[in-house]
Amino acid sequence: MIGRQRQPHAGGVTLIELLISMTIGLLVLAAIVHALTLSSRYLRRAEALALMQEQADVAMRYLYDDLTLSGHWGVAGRSENISGGARSSNDNPDGLALPTRCTPRFVTELQQPVMAFENPSPWGCSLEAVAGADALVTRYAQPALVDPQPGRLQVEVTPGAGRLTASGVPGAAALQQRHDYRVAGYYVAARSNLFPEQPVLRRITLGAGTAGPRFVDEEITQGIETLQVRIAADSNGDGVPDAMLDAGDPRLQLRATDGGHRYQAMAVTVSIIVRSAEPNWPNETSAAFELADLHWQPPADGYLRASASRTAMLRNAPR
Repeated sequence: MIGRQRQPHAGGVTLIELLISMTIGLLVLAAIVHALTLSSRYLRRAEALALMQEQADVAMRYLYDDLTLSGHWGVAGRSENISGGARSSNDNPDGLALPTRCTPRFVTELQQPVMAFENPSPWGCSLEAVAGADALVTRYAQPALVDPQPGRLQVEVTPGAGRLTASGVPGAAALQQRHDYRVAGYYVAARSNLFPEQPVLRRITLGAGTAGPRFVDEEITQGIETLQVRIAADSNGDGVPDAMLDAGDPRLQLRATDGGHRYQAMAVTVSIIVRSAEPNWPNETSAAFELADLHWQPPADGYLRASASRTAMLRNAPR
């Protein structure tokens, strides 16, 4: 009797073929998962960098706007024409009602519309400041004309003359114009009120109060790890910058014999380092930063970092 031979099924597969198919499928799935993981990581990184860029833009806009107006005194022209400014022997010669939180010269040093310090600043009013970060002060009369307001420090001006006042009572001079007086002090605090794990750029400004002028200390934007300031200054009065001075340079404090400052700020470059909100990037190391007199290699702490700089010409600087 002849035995029946078994014929392979026309649509069947062997075990080996099945295992090969499953292995290929797993490899393809693993590749897809890996690609999705990388894509998600790159997306999160792009979102973190976009947020950092937004924070840098906000910081630069605030700094730039105050810098471009610094030294504006309306029709009075120059700060030397305005009474109430600090003198070598008296920080408050007109006996103005000033806030007690900061030193008087923080408000009345009109002859220096821009000042830059290495922290800790000498204001006596900033919060916990980041070591190594600079501090910046700008002063000017805001361009808009305003009515007298009690409790707010204002500048009353006539052509070639003016005075600081907080009384809200108009002066007697004819053709008098009035501007709100603006002081803005920028510094970097070690932690934000809203996000305690983040450093923050803060600003101290003059405001109005029922008992007289008062300071308002506000957060500008989180994630700003340092502020660096460099000033292009004119040392001989020809209107051309001939010295680059870093914050805290003693030459910025020198006075000429006529009462003006020997080194006149003509342009200011502000630089910042912005840090990501979360330390989720342990495999990325930031390059060293070279900003003004800062030479810094960030720690390998998992944060992303980037820098931004902008230069503002002081259009109200004496020419």
